[in-house]
Amino acid sequence: MDFSLSTEQQLLQNNLGRFLREAPKDNEAGGAFWRRLINEMGLGELLPAPGRATLHVEHALVMEALGRELSREPFLEALMVAGHLLASGRSALAQVVREDLGCGRAIPVLAWAEPQMRYDFSFIGLAARKSEGQWRLDGRKCMVKAGPLASHFLVAARTSGEPGDAVGLSLFLLSRDTPGLRVTACPTVDGGCAADLELCDVRLSEDALLGVEGGGLDELETARDIAVAGLCAEARGALAQMLEQTRAYLGERRQFGQRLASFQVLQHRLVDMYLHLVKASSASRLATLSLAQSERRGWASSSAQVVVATACRFIGQAAVQLHGGMGMCDEVAISRYFRRVTLLEREFGGRDFHLARYDVLRRSAS
Repeated sequence: MDFSLSTEQQLLQNNLGRFLREAPKDNEAGGAFWRRLINEMGLGELLPAPGRATLHVEHALVMEALGRELSREPFLEALMVAGHLLASGRSALAQVVREDLGCGRAIPVLAWAEPQMRYDFSFIGLAARKSEGQWRLDGRKCMVKAGPLASHFLVAARTSGEPGDAVGLSLFLLSRDTPGLRVTACPTVDGGCAADLELCDVRLSEDALLGVEGGGLDELETARDIAVAGLCAEARGALAQMLEQTRAYLGERRQFGQRLASFQVLQHRLVDMYLHLVKASSASRLATLSLAQSERRGWASSSAQVVVATACRFIGQAAVQLHGGMGMCDEVAISRYFRRVTLLEREFGGRDFHLARYDVLRRSAS
């Protein structure tokens, strides 16, 4: 596979990186910085659209830049994942929300996780029943990433069958101010945000259904692969930055009259960190390039998550250790990167889950 970038992709990478470093985003509230990213940087042009090939490589470049700068803008949750699901929706409501997303006026996010469900989508149990031409939803969702920022939610619900069944899952689009929906925000340890949703007798029109009733599992699995590839790209950027900061720190600090970087045992540790980064970067890029190939997409994303999770654990712990006690202080950037890559190990499935998923997908493909 060709991992080289075109001139346009290199410009996107360089310009976005410079924009994230220089923009005074800390003083912007109410989604102003998100709208600047979408409009000034042209990221709205990367929104998936029906009948057009998705720009997966460009998505990965954006995620890598966000990872390097430790930016928590909801590009993955809104534009990559929700944008993909909205592109498959044929309703007028989905079209309106998709257009608003492309202009920065809307932030739709996927709500799939439920208490004690773990990572298997087939165990989604939130009930959706049709009555008198309306859908009625009752249940709970937990840890909806970027939920406090969301204007709309794409709720995965069960329209038939029981938890554990592969059929019977559907996706519904509803706005944040829908009667019966309660959103409870909570911070995450990496400086991001999530929310728990409680749906009590939520009534939706037939237009709120996305895709085919009962056929949502395949769409959710595709969304997982897209999300995992994006998270691996983000990890690629964050891990590269951790390695650079650790190398610089060892070059500055002195012990016994010598720079720490001159000690051979620490040089070996830096080399080990670099090798993990190279393996993670290669697996991440393979996952991105495989998203357009349905027969490779699933196992490529799961194998990438396994490799990247291993790299996050090794590089993260080594970086903190080599910084000494300073590595655990909030004032030092390495501690914030460490918290972020620790969560990246588990979003949309941990290492053990993806090992098992990879084995199943490879067996079914052979």
